[in-house]
Amino acid sequence: MEMLKNQTEKKNFINEDERRARLDKKNERARAKRRTETEEEKRKRLEKRNEKDRARRREESTQDKKIRLGKRKLISSEESPQKRVTRLEDKSALQRKHIQNETAVQRVSRLAYVSTLQKKRREAESSEERAVRLEHDNTFKKKQLESESTEQRTARLEHIRKIQKKRLDTESAEQRAARLEHVNALQKNWLDTESAEQRAARLEHLNALQKKRLERESSEERALRLQQMRVFQQKREAVQNKVQSDDDSTAPLLQQTFARTRMMKFHEELSSIDFNICSVCLETFSGAKMTKSTICQRCCRDKKDPKLYSTNNNMDPGKVPIELQVSTQ
Repeated sequence: MEMLKNQTEKKNFINEDERRARLDKKNERARAKRRTETEEEKRKRLEKRNEKDRARRREESTQDKKIRLGKRKLISSEESPQKRVTRLEDKSALQRKHIQNETAVQRVSRLAYVSTLQKKRREAESSEERAVRLEHDNTFKKKQLESESTEQRTARLEHIRKIQKKRLDTESAEQRAARLEHVNALQKNWLDTESAEQRAARLEHLNALQKKRLERESSEERALRLQQMRVFQQKREAVQNKVQSDDDSTAPLLQQTFARTRMMKFHEELSSIDFNICSVCLETFSGAKMTKSTICQRCCRDKKDPKLYSTNNNMDPGKVPIELQVSTQ
């Protein structure tokens, strides 16, 4: 019986040696094949391996997953910082290369898979884990924004604008209403709780952004912006006049609101124009019609002595008579 046991152990030992030798030869053949494979063959091989790994992980139990993650954590804890940095860099390079070479269908599938995992992980996390995750994400994002170059920032903002425009173009009326309601509620809550210093800083930031945007806009963009502002102003005035006309529609014309508003607007525009008085003919002209500081173009062209419309030629009518000073507009 003892002899049979020894023979069995010897046979198992020989079988184990043979198994190791066989696996070494198999690995050597695989490495030799990989050295000569093309990029397309390598991509197909990696896709097949990843698909097998995902299928195996979907079917594994909770205990097997804990064991697998425990082994990975143990291996990661034993490696040196330099090896860890090298491993992460290699992993990032492979991931970027894989993303660049993937098709549209593969990209959609990958994003759907990542979103599912992320949603599942966030649903299972506790309040403390969520707070730690958000703090880590904010720190990482802030550090990334501080270290990015001008070109990277421009590309990032352009990418964000494209995504936002695509999402806004595809949203339904109900989604748009819900989004605007949510944004308005957040903005109102934020404005109600902000301090005086926060309000001053916010207004200063908005003014700086607006000034910067106005400095960068082209002539076409400026013309379009002014046109939109005029259209909006006309619509608002039309609404106001319609509401007010219901109250004073029976009053005289000069007492109605829309007439008073237009007369006031005319006088405001008139007061914004700079006028100059010619020292020769004593007529009032706008600044654009003055050739010199005190002489208009007409008197400047007149080379006669005395000038035609000058006071020396008795062309000054004097002050406005009292009867004409009370004239209406």
